[in-house]
Amino acid sequence: MIGTGVFTPVLFYRRKDMRYLLILVAFLLLSGCGSDDVNNEVVVVGNDGRSGNEQNETDETEIESIDEESGNDNVQDETEVEDETSQVNTGEKERPDGSTGSEDDDSLISNLEPNKIAQMVNEENFEIASEENRDYYERITDIDGDGNDETVQILNNTRVDEDEVQLGHYILAIFDSNSNAVYAEYTYNFYDGTAPRIMDVIDMDGDGISEIVMENLMSSTATAATGLQSPSRFIYKYDESIKQFNTVSTLGRFLQNEATDTYEINVNDVITGLDYNFSYAPAVELEESEGHLRDLIDFGIMSEETGGFADGFVKNTHGNHRYQHPSYLMQLDGMSDIGVVYNDPVFSARWLTLNATSLYEYNSDYNWMEMVGIDGEFETEAGVNKERELFTISDFSSRFDTYSVSKDDYMGEWTMVIDGRIQEFNYMTINISDEQIIETHVESGDVAGHNSEVVVDTMELANDTNQLTVSGEVTFNDATEVNNSYHNTLTIIYIEDTKHMMDKYGHLYLQLD
Repeated sequence: MIGTGVFTPVLFYRRKDMRYLLILVAFLLLSGCGSDDVNNEVVVVGNDGRSGNEQNETDETEIESIDEESGNDNVQDETEVEDETSQVNTGEKERPDGSTGSEDDDSLISNLEPNKIAQMVNEENFEIASEENRDYYERITDIDGDGNDETVQILNNTRVDEDEVQLGHYILAIFDSNSNAVYAEYTYNFYDGTAPRIMDVIDMDGDGISEIVMENLMSSTATAATGLQSPSRFIYKYDESIKQFNTVSTLGRFLQNEATDTYEINVNDVITGLDYNFSYAPAVELEESEGHLRDLIDFGIMSEETGGFADGFVKNTHGNHRYQHPSYLMQLDGMSDIGVVYNDPVFSARWLTLNATSLYEYNSDYNWMEMVGIDGEFETEAGVNKERELFTISDFSSRFDTYSVSKDDYMGEWTMVIDGRIQEFNYMTINISDEQIIETHVESGDVAGHNSEVVVDTMELANDTNQLTVSGEVTFNDATEVNNSYHNTLTIIYIEDTKHMMDKYGHLYLQLD
């Protein structure tokens, strides 16, 4: 009687009996050569994503299952070894990095197709930005919630010399649990300062996949080759449409300045409706200390004759490039949503810098970071609170007349503007057609401009937001070796009855005739 208590034929019983006898003899022989330790541990090579208890329970279940199978009437002894061997190789697939995993492996990171710079990282040995301050440049955490830890690092780019600031001195890289780079992007260092640091790897929008938030300092601006900045260049998010990470889009800014008092200026953000006041009075009060008033006059801010603002100063503060950099993260309204606080030096003049502190929140309807609070101070960082709710699609469409926008409205040549002013240097033009996009960067100083040509792969107009999402391949770039994929989200909005186009970085453009 075996297993189920059913009598078996004599020949089968003796066969089984002989089999167990042979197994017993083999076990005794092997145990004589093994360790005397009774409590042998099972060593698992690699991480199968299960806890120790789960593994033990599963192992015991498998042993019971084998005992039950031994009592079956079917004569299958000859095929059992072959079947068990075949089970080891079933259910596996090759990943993009060449390794294998189970078919039911839901690891998003491990299954990413490495982009071009990630492939370069896998082929070469790039060192972390600083071993001494490793905590600033490395995060080890479970990005995609699969139970395995991934690694985010800032690496030194040894392919670039000190003069090639366009290429980027540093590389942001995401490694899967097998230490294979699956995403990498240049982190630009326009001012040749220290490496930008990792602020946090955190799920900002509650979708179960963490975003990478980069800290940045004025001495280390992670900019594009043009030297322009936007909050989106510091946050990297998984993009379902391209199955890869991508920089988060940003709602742009359009400022209007107005003198409200002798030393005070009001700055209004036309798009969000947020405004804030700056006052130079503290500098005037310190006129005998370190020559602050002299600097105000020399910089053309104050008039020595009138004692107030110099002629044209308020007007001239329009159209200036703004350099925003993340400072810290904060929870919003006691909820789980995470906001990012940015420092925004509105006007920089030695220690006379006017500082704005702005708060951004992720808007899932438009897939962009949107400013929801701002405050301004002189020479110091101000606290900031959430002052407005995110735009709904209906509110945004009615305010900026986007209901009737069509795909044709995006076609043609556009030139960058800041606060409605066409730029004469350090800007970009975009020429859009159904087949290709040509970007021309016009730069200044010792940094040369460059062109990029993109062959369009997909160009889709969203039904709800009327945003144009473009994907393609960069077939020509005369400045740097970059990832060969192109992704942009364009949004047409009417500001003061004038049609503007906004790119993913929040830069605004006017259409050329």
